[in-house]
Amino acid sequence: MKRITLLFVGLLVALPVTARAQNREHQQLFADIRMLQEQVQRLQLAINALTEQVKSTQKSVDAQSGETRKGFADQGVSIGAISSGLKSVNEAERDTAIRVAQLNQEIKSIREGLGLQQTTLGQILDLLQKQPGAEVPTVTDPAAPKPAPSSGGGLPPSPSSYYNLAWSAYASNQFEEAIRLYEDALKRFPDAVEAPSARYNLGEAYAALNKPKEALAAFKSVVTLHPDSDEVPNALYKQGVCYEALKQRAEAEKSYQAVRTRYPDSAAAPLATAALKAMGVIK
Repeated sequence: MKRITLLFVGLLVALPVTARAQNREHQQLFADIRMLQEQVQRLQLAINALTEQVKSTQKSVDAQSGETRKGFADQGVSIGAISSGLKSVNEAERDTAIRVAQLNQEIKSIREGLGLQQTTLGQILDLLQKQPGAEVPTVTDPAAPKPAPSSGGGLPPSPSSYYNLAWSAYASNQFEEAIRLYEDALKRFPDAVEAPSARYNLGEAYAALNKPKEALAAFKSVVTLHPDSDEVPNALYKQGVCYEALKQRAEAEKSYQAVRTRYPDSAAAPLATAALKAMGVIK
């Protein structure tokens, strides 16, 4: 009986101790849960703040991207305007170079013609002075074609008289007559000092009559028969023009390049450069 009573008393004492222990564990668990909830709330606040920063940064990036795209577009417009301006300047420069070269050729031809006429007149006057009975010829319009020199009489025909006659027809735009007279003069006096210019003018006369094949042959003869003549650069350039007219693009390019390589300081060099630009060979 005493043992039962003691056991019962012991149980009554142990129960409050166990209950207090479980209560402490529950309190600790609740405290831990509250801490975790507070941490979650802080994390959520941090996430919300980061989200707002990302949104602000994205807006700034979008604005900068828009300005950059607008800047590129404006630059593209400016570059296009500059390119158009450069193209116009290049075209004007090419036209000016072509005109200057043409004027140089015309001036050169006029000077050569005047020089030939003066030389011829001087030769005639010298011969007339040596022959007192000879009549002094009457000077007529130098631009009008003259009759062919006569081999009879006291004065022998000079090469200059034949070439001057052909030049007069050429200067008067009588190209068919000029061709006939130049070919006759070249046949009679192929080694005369006037021969290089005569062959070049022969090519120009054929070109004026829209005969590029015949013109090409005349310009080639200048290069092959008179390699040291001042007419060679112009003849090479004209070869290129004839090749283009004959649809022989590769040969035309070779002729233009030959002018730029062999005669870079000649009046024909800028013309050859402009022609190559027009062909798209160079920029």
